[in-house]
Parts: sequence; structure tokens; C-alpha cells
Amino acid sequence: MGIEWISGWARRYAVTPEKLAKNELSDARLSLFQSERQLLEAEMRVDYRVCIFCHPISEKRRD
Repeated sequence: MGIEWISGWARRYAVTPEKLAKNELSDARLSLFQSERQLLEAEMRVDYRVCIFCHPISEKRRD
């Protein structure tokens, strides 16, 4: 029973190329998601700063 248990455990938890690839793909997807989120946040900050900068200029033109 001991050898069978160890053999079963090794089959389940041993690192295989397929498991490594699955983990790497998951990590790559997470990194892509985080990068896209950071890009969207940066675009929002730029839009906000442009609005703050352009608003006083547009008011001066009306006067």
C-alpha cells in the first residue's frame, strides 16, 4: 500500500511539461490583464489632466 500511495501521489503532484505550460499560460494571462488595467488607468489620468488644463484655457477664450 505504501508504494502505491507514493506512486499515486507522484502522478498527481509531479511537475510535468503540461502542468508547467498551464501555469505559465495562467501567469501570462494575469500579467496581460494587469497591464491592460494599468494602461486604462493611465489613459484616465491623462484625460483628467487634459480636462483640468484645458478648462481654464477655454474659459479665458470666452471672455
